[in-house]
Amino acid sequence: MKLVDPDETVVLVVGTTPAADERDRPLADRIKGEIDRRGHGHSWRRAVIVSDQQYFTAEGLQRSTVIAIGGPGSNAAAAHFADRLNTMFGQEDRCWVQADLESEPRKVSLWGVNSAATAEAVEAFLERGFLDDLLERIWRVRPGMVM
Repeated sequence: MKLVDPDETVVLVVGTTPAADERDRPLADRIKGEIDRRGHGHSWRRAVIVSDQQYFTAEGLQRSTVIAIGGPGSNAAAAHFADRLNTMFGQEDRCWVQADLESEPRKVSLWGVNSAATAEAVEAFLERGFLDDLLERIWRVRPGMVM
């Protein structure tokens, strides 16, 4: 059974360690809720949460739009993206929103120097229109699409 459509589903990646899961999964849940709400129940317009280990080992996940939550020290996906993504937002060397919204699949990394700063990055991503921009780019009407 197909659980992810790489053109529509957003993959949220959190670190594998218990500490990363405890700190960053609630932030991923918040983003997931917002994405799912905006998907209006469309089958694939939603988010799924996976660990960084699952992201790198599960077939097909790397073809989807991805948002890594947590710093490079706690999230292997964020570490992998650190030098590859542009900084879209940074605040006082505490938190960052990094992204490549032009290439496919699109990639975003939200992180900070600690869990509070990572939460600030998530807040900036949601409140400053970055999520809006991302979803507009991936949720476009395509030929043959049934709405």
